[in-house]
Amino acid sequence: MTSTHMTSRPLSILIDTNVFIARLDKNDTTHTQVIAISKKIPENSVLYTTNQIISESLTVAAQKLGKNTAITLLRELLSGDVTIIHVDEHIFSKSLSLFKKIRSKNVSFADCTSFVVLKQYNIDAVFTFDQHFRQQGFKLLNDLI
Repeated sequence: MTSTHMTSRPLSILIDTNVFIARLDKNDTTHTQVIAISKKIPENSVLYTTNQIISESLTVAAQKLGKNTAITLLRELLSGDVTIIHVDEHIFSKSLSLFKKIRSKNVSFADCTSFVVLKQYNIDAVFTFDQHFRQQGFKLLNDLI
């Protein structure tokens, strides 16, 4: 017996800073990968980021690509295509604990916050090129599509 109508829930994706920057910076080594992967994201996917990732992205964009580019990025992020998860006291507290536990000096506090958000919101994958996410047991988007 086969089902003629299979429904699957939309793919939920957390977008990391390096993706926002690489998309804007044609000289970034992952720019073409970001564009290619972006085209493969299923239409019904739900995209997330955090206010902390936005803060980091705007700072890096302003320093690397100029203030006008950072403001353009901000407008895009506030357009509503990406749901912004605000880091509250609970997430912040869990992120602090995790940051203290992880011994690697290369895992940032922002990454720890993303790890907590991924778990708390049960997000399927993270769109990033940061291998720390895979090392922490999370699925990278380019592994799924």
